[in-house]
Amino acid sequence: MRRIKVVAVSLMAALAFSVHAAPQADNLAQQLRAVYPETEMDANGLKVVKPGAVLVVQADGLQANPMKSGPFANTFAEGQFVRTESRSEKAARFGLAIPQRRQVERPVAVGAKVYLLNTEFNPDSIVFVVQTCGDCDPKAVDPGFQPYRAKVTFKFVRGALADTDAKHVRQTIEQVFKFPEGAAPAAEPQAPPPPAQAPPPPQQQFAPIAPPAPPPPPSADQAPRVLKLGMTMQQVKDGFGEPASIVDLGSKVIYVYKDKKVTFVNGKVSDVDVQ
Repeated sequence: MRRIKVVAVSLMAALAFSVHAAPQADNLAQQLRAVYPETEMDANGLKVVKPGAVLVVQADGLQANPMKSGPFANTFAEGQFVRTESRSEKAARFGLAIPQRRQVERPVAVGAKVYLLNTEFNPDSIVFVVQTCGDCDPKAVDPGFQPYRAKVTFKFVRGALADTDAKHVRQTIEQVFKFPEGAAPAAEPQAPPPPAQAPPPPQQQFAPIAPPAPPPPPSADQAPRVLKLGMTMQQVKDGFGEPASIVDLGSKVIYVYKDKKVTFVNGKVSDVDVQ
């Protein structure tokens, strides 16, 4: 009888989480689609029918295939691309041998521009399908340019997408794709220029002007060289720099570095996982 009660409670908790996570996931998808609108191409994949987001590649390691071969599958996790196992390598692990296809993929250089063609949202990942576009001018098709396509799966910590917002997800996406310099996202229009500043009022005669106070001397514990339980987020950043990505779970926050994960509870270090 006790076992039946435990199972019932577990099912109720899972159902409650799914009811909370579904609206949050839908809201996150709507926010990101507003920031990253998709580009619609013609049947040949050469002419833009409906303009969308144009992005600039920021990270080394992105691979792409010619359009007829389908997009090359890339995985981005913990601040870097993860090598994708080929079909022949997978078969070899089971003692099978299959003929290797001729390599057709090519690396996409940092600084290259791409059209965003499609976005997929999964419980623990977000997928971008992109196409290289040269100058990326939707009004002028370059007949000599051969476009390549890539699929990039952004992996997140299990359950993170159910409790985070578009701002933190964009911090991960922008490690691979950013908008061109001077171009604002669709959902974030550029701010108007600041108004001209009025001239300062004339100083009163005989009013003494106090010299600025010297800055306080830095304390010895502002830049720690080792991680300790109870440290603040700022102390960790001062000692180890900005993390590759941040997972915000409300009262629990995870800083992901290349060689470790630092977990904060209520703003203080509670656990360190060294890779």
